[in-house]
Amino acid sequence: MAPGTLEIVDDGNALQRRRQDVLQRRKMQEDALGKLCTRWVAREKQIQELIGLLGTGCEPAPSLLICGGGSTGKTSIVKDLLETVGARYAYVSCLESATPRQVFHAVLTQLKQNKRRKSTGYMADVKCDRL
Repeated sequence: MAPGTLEIVDDGNALQRRRQDVLQRRKMQEDALGKLCTRWVAREKQIQELIGLLGTGCEPAPSLLICGGGSTGKTSIVKDLLETVGARYAYVSCLESATPRQVFHAVLTQLKQNKRRKSTGYMADVKCDRL
């Protein structure tokens, strides 16, 4: 093989598996869109945009900052979408988490699925003493 050329090795099934993955992902997106649009009337456009950005929970999603007026459903719709597709996520309120340590603690707690306990002052068992 000449320098700078690329050799693609395919076992014959790789392309077929990739096509199946894409079709399955599209089906999951359509199913999620249908479910969410019945629960969130008049939000089809926003839900479609979110599904396009977040995918189906199978791949890493980008960090998002969603802005808008109060009580418009921002948090509820995003949480509902992530739960519908079965994605693992952490929700952090910037009003409640003012420092990087608080943000990191909130994310760790949710991703480790620890519960807040009265005995620890409603803090979870996750420690993040060092960043």
